[in-house]
Amino acid sequence: MKGPRAKFGRWLRQSQRLPGKARLLLALSGGQDSLSLAQLLRWHQPRWQWAIVWAHCNHRWRPDADACADHLARLATQWGYPFMLEAADRPPGNEAAARKWRYDTLLAMAQAQDCSHILTAHTRSDRVETFLLQLLRGASPGGLRAIVPQRPLGDRWLIRPLLDFSRQETAALCRQHRLPVWVDPTNQHLAHRRNRLRHRVIPYLRQHFNPQLETRIGQTADLWHDDNTYLNALAAKLWQPGQPLHCADLQTQPQPLQRRVLRNFLQTHTGRSPTCQHILGRSPSSTPRPVPAANTSPAVPG
Repeated sequence: MKGPRAKFGRWLRQSQRLPGKARLLLALSGGQDSLSLAQLLRWHQPRWQWAIVWAHCNHRWRPDADACADHLARLATQWGYPFMLEAADRPPGNEAAARKWRYDTLLAMAQAQDCSHILTAHTRSDRVETFLLQLLRGASPGGLRAIVPQRPLGDRWLIRPLLDFSRQETAALCRQHRLPVWVDPTNQHLAHRRNRLRHRVIPYLRQHFNPQLETRIGQTADLWHDDNTYLNALAAKLWQPGQPLHCADLQTQPQPLQRRVLRNFLQTHTGRSPTCQHILGRSPSSTPRPVPAANTSPAVPG
């Protein structure tokens, strides 16, 4: 299939996010997206001369979790790639805990294998779902940036090479090349919000509002990301972790910057993402409170 192969080649040349001869850790779930990324990397590996290591994180959430891990280990051997496997001691309690464990584990794997880049197979479809979920829960502009193409992960780079690909494209690639996809039956369970969005809401929006929904939301997410990056840079000039928070100085800043600094401060000191009510210091029906003046709280220790 020349289409996806050529498209991925263009992304490699234009983005320059995967340098030649780099050591790459490829995170694999066994699903169609991660196997599509594995195939695309396999096609382009001779030219770019990467050293690729496959990695799988077993959350132990499903009865077939160990069988899926064994399937990937066999496939890695067939394709000639080193394979790393880590299994959770016990199943994570929720999606947030699973995500933290998974990324912590991938970082440790990359460090152990001296891989500079960690690759995940998030697609444009995943990005749209995440954006809409964040929007529906009332996320801040920072939350609405959704899934970004790259970001630091510890002392490594986390790269998402498939954000220009839809889930339909990865499914077609797998069918065309008969890739041995491991089907996760829980992806069809409508009890999960993301699945309801994927199977019911997004097809409806695409049919009745905009056939190019994924592309348009992706563009919006990119704009949010650029704005968020700029505002974070401004906020960093007003407060850095380890410094006291000078409320009198903060009060002179525009409210968007006040809110962003307060969010960063609270997140640093609580380890949790604050809600709008925490940041605004109000109930949903009341008016915003200003940042305390200098004579009431001159500085909050860092």
